Amino acid sequence: MSEEKNSNIKDLKIALLTDGLFSDSGWGAFAYNAAQSLEIKYGYDMDFKENVPIPDIEITIKRIC
Repeated sequence: MSEEKNSNIKDLKIALLTDGLFSDSGWGAFAYNAAQSLEIKYGYDMDFKENVPIPDIEITIKRIC
């Protein structure tokens, strides 16, 4: 991969938002663990937001980005 392309990948903003909890022992926990693996393995800066009411998800994403 070229240096420029590699640099663009590292500049990605990655966020995990859910209207549930990461401690739900289901999808939330699975997604949180997967996102942490990306953070550890590839050094991405992850932003985690849980228990976001569905009507607030769009505005929350806009604030993050």
